[in-house]
Amino acid sequence: MYSIDVRKIATRLYSTCKSLRKVSSIIGSSHSSIHRWLNHTPVQRKIRERKLGNLKVLDVMKLYIKTHPFCSVKDLQNILLETFNLKVSNELIRLTIGKTLCFTKKRARYFSEPKNDMEKLNEFLEKRERFVKENRVFISIDDPYIVWTKLFTI
Repeated sequence: MYSIDVRKIATRLYSTCKSLRKVSSIIGSSHSSIHRWLNHTPVQRKIRERKLGNLKVLDVMKLYIKTHPFCSVKDLQNILLETFNLKVSNELIRLTIGKTLCFTKKRARYFSEPKNDMEKLNEFLEKRERFVKENRVFISIDDPYIVWTKLFTI
């Protein structure tokens, strides 16, 4: 790609000698490039406003995704249609989720729910109550951390 200065020199040379081939041999580029430079007029492009560029729309999408992590693109389409009366394509929503909002698409394959959930909760509460009465140290284990907590009765 030639600089703007070289292009200006080529246009001045052409205005004096009127031969594309002479100018191309002097500058060292092809005559078709010089022809393009002579006929090229810079066009100012209109910057089009993006449909999903509005911060309110993006905030609503982000909030909905955070509160409903297993939502589909169709769900987001319906939310935007109901909230902003804005009809958008699946692809635009998918690109906005990935590039603008920086969410990744991961499909959950298995949801596990314990069958005896209330039994386990009651058992845990009884054990905790017993430990509190005995003034014992309580250990809570989470994936990256081990938290030691001493429970006291008030």
